[in-house]
Amino acid sequence: SPLIQNALNAIPNGSILIFGPGTYNCKQTIVIPEIMPDDPESNLKRFTLQGSAKMLTQMASTILKYNGPNPSTLTPFIDFRGSTSNKRAYVVIRDMKFVGIGKNSNIVGLWFNECTFSSFIGIVVSSFKYGIQIHGGYWCCRFIAVQCAYCQYGIKTSNYANGTALYYCDFFECDIGFGHSLSTYWDAGIYFNSCYFQGVNTAIESS
Repeated sequence: SPLIQNALNAIPNGSILIFGPGTYNCKQTIVIPEIMPDDPESNLKRFTLQGSAKMLTQMASTILKYNGPNPSTLTPFIDFRGSTSNKRAYVVIRDMKFVGIGKNSNIVGLWFNECTFSSFIGIVVSSFKYGIQIHGGYWCCRFIAVQCAYCQYGIKTSNYANGTALYYCDFFECDIGFGHSLSTYWDAGIYFNSCYFQGVNTAIESS
């Protein structure tokens, strides 16, 4: 975790951070940094996290694995909310697998406050309480060939999507595949295209 955190802290805004093949064992939360770390009002860095090769999601060769302790409260593995926990993320994540310590843990795989114009392509999130959690709006995001497996919620959102689309996503052995806008009662549109729900108790839960 410290090596990955140091790399994120060091790369310029707009960079691509490329991970080689292999399993990266992490024992603590990784926090996405601000452009200007000494300014609490600064925006988060915009960047791409890239795995080592384009492969089928089930065969991802770059794995970030959390193997630290199970905390007593909800805790992110990758924290896209910044140091103040209220920032908006603009990211691209491609060809990577994120693995937790089980759906009965208190670890959230990828945790966002707001997430806008972001792309998730060929990634796997597996064995977390919530694979991906988004508190605020997640406008115009793309989820393409994303697999969420062995989680209580594969993806859990609390607010409106406004044009977000999911293509060829797979929700496997989750209690709930997709939690849609669970804290609001209106939305300008979310689109599921050729997505697959298998072994889930509830495919889509919506307010």
